[in-house]
Amino acid sequence: MSVRDHGPSATGFYILQPIDGDRVWGYFADALPVRAEYAPPGGRGVCPGCRQALGSCRWRLPHRIELSKAKYGDFVWGAGIDLLMSAKALDAYRAAGLTGIIEIGPTIEVVRVGSRKPEALKNQPPEYHEVIYRLDGADLDDELSHARRETVPPRCKVCRMNMDSVKGVFFKQGSWRRADIFGALGLPGKTVITEPFRAMVLREGLVGNEIVPAERYWKYREPYASGFHLCDPQDPGDSEVWFPPERNLPVVM
Repeated sequence: MSVRDHGPSATGFYILQPIDGDRVWGYFADALPVRAEYAPPGGRGVCPGCRQALGSCRWRLPHRIELSKAKYGDFVWGAGIDLLMSAKALDAYRAAGLTGIIEIGPTIEVVRVGSRKPEALKNQPPEYHEVIYRLDGADLDDELSHARRETVPPRCKVCRMNMDSVKGVFFKQGSWRRADIFGALGLPGKTVITEPFRAMVLREGLVGNEIVPAERYWKYREPYASGFHLCDPQDPGDSEVWFPPERNLPVVM
C-alpha cells in the first residue's frame, strides 16, 4: 500500500488525508512534536466575518519530531501538526508549477523512530518540512454538503470552525481562489487538493496518503464514535441521498 486513490472527481476537488483518515496509529508513520512551543494563529488567512486568524497555533522553531514507525510517507500528519511533506514531494510540487503553499519550514530534525534513534536504522527517514497553506481557499456550501454543526453552534457564521458531519464536499459558486492545495471556510481540519495536485501525486509515486473525491467524502461525528466513510454513487443507499443529478456537476469553476 502506497497511495490509496479513489478515482477521478466530478468536481475536480479531492480531500487529501492519511490512509483511512487516521492521523495517528495509521499504516504509515505519524509525527509527534518534541518539546514543542506554539505561537498564536496567523499566516493562514483571516476570517472576513469575525476578523480572527484562521487555523490553530503556529509551531515555533526549532522543529523536532518523533515518528511512530519506520514506514515513511511523503505526507505526514500528527498531533499538533497540520501537514508535513517530504523533500521529494516538495520538489515534485515545484516542478509541476502548483500553487497554494505559502510557507515552507526548515528541515525538521527527526529525533526518534519508534523506540530507536534514526542513526541506528538502516532505513533512514526522508527530509521533512512543515508546509503552510491558506485556510480560506474556498467556502463550503453547507446545504449541498449536508453539513451539521449542532453539537457546538459556530461562533462565527463565516469561518464556521466546528463540524459534526459532512456528506459530500461542495463549495459555493465562485469561492475557490484557484490554489491547488488549500483549506476551506466551513471545513475545519481538512486539506483540499485539485486534479493537477492529484496527478502529481500519482505520477511521482508519492506515498502515505489517501485521495478521496470531494463529492464522495463523508465525515461524521456521533456521541460515541467518529469516522470516515466513502460514499458510493452506485449504491442506492448512498446515491439516493448524496448524489441527486444536479450535484454531479462542478459547483466551483
